[in-house]
Amino acid sequence: MNPISSLFASVTKYFSAGVAISVAVLLSGTSLLARDPSPIVTYLPRTTLVEGDQPLYITNTLSIKSPSNVPSGQQTSITPVITVLSSPAGSSNEEALGYISISPSTLVFTEPNQTVTATIISNVPAGKMAGDYAYQIATPGWPAGTVDNYGFVNMTVSGATPPQPPSVSLQAPFDGSTYTYTVGTPALSIPLQFQATSTDAAPITQLSANISGSPIELTTAGMGTNYANATGAISLSAGGIYTITASATSSAGTSIATVEITVNQTFPLPTVSISKPAPNANYTYTTGNPPLSIPFSFEANGQGDAVSVVSATLNGAPVAVIASGLGTPNATGSGTFLVSAAGEYTVIATAINSAGSTSASQSFTVVVQDPPATLTIVYPSDGAVYCHRSGYPPLYIPFFFTAKATTGSTISALRATLDGDPVCVWPFGLGTGTARGFGFLRVSSAGTHTFAATAVSNGSTVTSQVSFTVVEPLPNLNWLPPISLGKVQKGGSTLPIKFQLKYGSFSGCGNDDPVVDTSVKIAIYEVLSNGDSSDAQIFSCGSNPNPPTYKINACGIYHLNFPTEDGAHRYHIDVYRFSEGSSTPQLIGTKEFTTR
Repeated sequence: MNPISSLFASVTKYFSAGVAISVAVLLSGTSLLARDPSPIVTYLPRTTLVEGDQPLYITNTLSIKSPSNVPSGQQTSITPVITVLSSPAGSSNEEALGYISISPSTLVFTEPNQTVTATIISNVPAGKMAGDYAYQIATPGWPAGTVDNYGFVNMTVSGATPPQPPSVSLQAPFDGSTYTYTVGTPALSIPLQFQATSTDAAPITQLSANISGSPIELTTAGMGTNYANATGAISLSAGGIYTITASATSSAGTSIATVEITVNQTFPLPTVSISKPAPNANYTYTTGNPPLSIPFSFEANGQGDAVSVVSATLNGAPVAVIASGLGTPNATGSGTFLVSAAGEYTVIATAINSAGSTSASQSFTVVVQDPPATLTIVYPSDGAVYCHRSGYPPLYIPFFFTAKATTGSTISALRATLDGDPVCVWPFGLGTGTARGFGFLRVSSAGTHTFAATAVSNGSTVTSQVSFTVVEPLPNLNWLPPISLGKVQKGGSTLPIKFQLKYGSFSGCGNDDPVVDTSVKIAIYEVLSNGDSSDAQIFSCGSNPNPPTYKINACGIYHLNFPTEDGAHRYHIDVYRFSEGSSTPQLIGTKEFTTR
């Protein structure tokens, strides 16, 4: 080494960590510039500055250029050595060396002036000593005569920053958003989306959200990490101003973000339903009569909103409406149409709420006809009563009626029925404006009967009817001696049993006329001492009387010779009549007698 190089090397001094100064030396009053012809290891950058908070993890790139005396084509392996120049008080060199490393740990050079890149790793965990650290990087192992200028790392480490609560960001809905809900429709579904970010030291443990205090169900992702997000849906069916709050929680605390949205509430159009007149109803107006009075009614539903107006028109012309329930969600309208002209008619009913108006329509038809013919039944009179005696021939009740057509029309046919069955009619005046019909009604059964007469004029018919009653009264039974005397009879004798039947005074059935009725039967039985009775003996009269001595004379006196038993006995007599067409006997009278 020449004297100048030796002198330069001997006076090189580090005034501060990471700084090397070359000193110019003045000898014998002569100024000489120091020169280093020796091979030099070059670091770029020569000084690396590192600064940050705990936990600190920073990487930096360091380029090392080989000296000029490295053999070409041969491998020269260099293992950088890190030395602690200074560290905070109380920190050992061993601890300080644990915070810095070089990767790769061995560098290989094959050419002089060759640059190889390495990574300086600064890694200070949380909770370690804070302060300034100074390191020197040397690369021993070069060929002899090499000058190592060294590299330096100055590291300033601050104390660990306490973890902060996570940050929350709401992506949807936007603050100040406005929505519209229509009453009666499905609830609004408003998407909710937010995310939260935290530090590694305090991962996110919980995400939640609420709308004006009511929880919102969420689907979350990234829980337990420093980045999480959540989605959900907000269901709203009422107007108002709502505050949506999203929150995220970690071990460092809870943070929230809020937005405010507005829901404007509107109502749908009202609905209208017409109940009268019925759809496609048909009405008939008769010329000369007062106008038809056709009622109408409808209902209006405001769909949750108040119905303010109800109205109606008939074929476009307004009609008077009686309104009820205005100012409430349900109202009604009603009234009457006066119509006397034929045609197709359309009623339109309308209701109004805050959303607007709605109408419904219904159609009906009115036809006009001339007045029908008139028909009057002269007899039988309505409510008449006729008498028919049992066993007598049927009654023949005359009928008579008159039919009159309207002006310009004629009567074309006459018909009649008795209890719904046709009867023969003798007509007079057919083909003219007035016609008459008469005939007879054959009646043989008691009860109420209906006579109906019908006239046909211009293809239309007119019918009138009356009701009358046929009665079949029971005759009065008068007991004759000896039974009527009530005496005890001699046992073992033949007792004459005599009685007479008369209708008495009854309208249409004669006046105290005797009744000769061969349907009359006599039943006689003995009443025993224990209250039981013997079998009845039945006696009948007619073409084959039983017994043959049982007779009815022209005065309506019935005579039966009844043989009694010897001794004391108690006998009971029942007299029955069987009316025509009936299988049930009618009890006319009873009598008892005793023997001894």
